[in-house]
Amino acid sequence: MSKINPKPLWPIFWLNYLEPQRGIHLILWFYLISGILSLIAIRWKFARIAIFLASLEFSALTNSFGKINHGGHILLFLSFIFIFLPDQWHVAKPKREVRAATLLLFSSCQVAILLTYTMSGFFKVVLIPIQAIQNQVHSLMPEALALQIAQRLVETDEISVLGLWLINHYYLAWPLMLGTIYLQFFSLWAAFRPSLHQVWGLSLILFHLATHLTMTISFWQNCLWLALFLLNSPFRPHSFKGKQILRDLPLVNLLFMKYQLV
Repeated sequence: MSKINPKPLWPIFWLNYLEPQRGIHLILWFYLISGILSLIAIRWKFARIAIFLASLEFSALTNSFGKINHGGHILLFLSFIFIFLPDQWHVAKPKREVRAATLLLFSSCQVAILLTYTMSGFFKVVLIPIQAIQNQVHSLMPEALALQIAQRLVETDEISVLGLWLINHYYLAWPLMLGTIYLQFFSLWAAFRPSLHQVWGLSLILFHLATHLTMTISFWQNCLWLALFLLNSPFRPHSFKGKQILRDLPLVNLLFMKYQLV
């Protein structure tokens, strides 16, 4: 621990004024105690504030070593949103206004989660014409995903389960890349269409599984949030409605509207 020399981000600027080892111990203990407190006293706002602050400090610490890891960002967003849970949200039969406020907060969590994916898809789309003009490989090229997998495996000096196979069969990787761009770019769209919640949640979980099997990139925390907030969405239809899903799918809905097939 004595050899650790972080470059503190702004939430832990105070670490500059302490011995690094002692400051890191304080952050870890604060994170542990706040986590336990949030489990046994989640009804109390001060406990939810504590776990948000602890998550902020811990995230800043883990990202103060020259590289930003996005794995804990959604947890940080959600812990902040949950500070605003209304009083009496936990009772068996809450008042109508309490129930409405709780559902609004739950919906805000869904939006926060899916917004992160739309941001990723947006930058992929924006870079396509820029890279094309510069004669660089862009996301719409058939070999794009294969090259990305190869670059990742070379950087990490690892062998993934499906990476080498997809590199050798890059034409099969192409539709996966196009599907990923579509899925990420329109994630925020899906947040406001309950019929797509479970479809998008499952699709994004499969996306994370695919990135693990091909590039050894793991976002298991994200899979948990997707399962809790989208697969288990309180706004989801009680039964599978294929026609409604087709009506709500971005771009696909325009095709069906044009030919009045649905």
